[in-house]
Amino acid sequence: MTFQGIRNQKSMPSRSKDQPITPWGVFVMFWLLLAAIVASSIPMMLGVAITAPIPWLGELKSFTPWHIFHFLWMYLILWCTGAVSEPTIKYFFSANPDSRLAQFIDDSISCLAIALMYYIAFFQHPLGAIFAATISFLLMKIYVEWSEKRSPPDEPESDEPETTGTGDS
Repeated sequence: MTFQGIRNQKSMPSRSKDQPITPWGVFVMFWLLLAAIVASSIPMMLGVAITAPIPWLGELKSFTPWHIFHFLWMYLILWCTGAVSEPTIKYFFSANPDSRLAQFIDDSISCLAIALMYYIAFFQHPLGAIFAATISFLLMKIYVEWSEKRSPPDEPESDEPETTGTGDS
C-alpha cells in the first residue's frame, strides 16, 4: 500500500528549484550572520574600551585579543534578555505598555544584564562593569535610533488579499 497523499500535496510550500540550497550559500549566510552580530556589538566593545584605561575603575581581570569573542555570546544573551523582559513588562503594564516607567524598567534590566556579563568576563570591580555597561547602553540607544532613521519606511499593510501571477484565468 502506498500513501499517495504525501507525494501529491500541492498546498505545502517547497523551495524553488531555481534557488537550491548549496553548501556555499550556507557558508556565506553563516558569515553574514556573524558579521551582523559583530557589527551590532561595536557599542558594547566601545563601552569596555572607554572604561578599561580608567585607573581602579576599569581594571580588567586579564586581556588578550581572544576576549573579543566574548561579545558574540554577550550580544546573544542580551537579545534573549530583551525577548523575555519586553513581553513581561508589557504584561505587567498592560494598561500602558509604552509608559516611561515601563521603558525605564526594561532599559534597566538590559543595562544590568550587560553589567553582569561585563563583570563575569572583563572587570575586577562591579562598579567598572556598571560604568562600562552604562556607556555601552547609551551608545546602543544612539546606534539604534540612528539605524532606525536610516532604514527605509515600512510598507503599509493593506487588508486586500495579495495577488500573484499575471491574473489571467
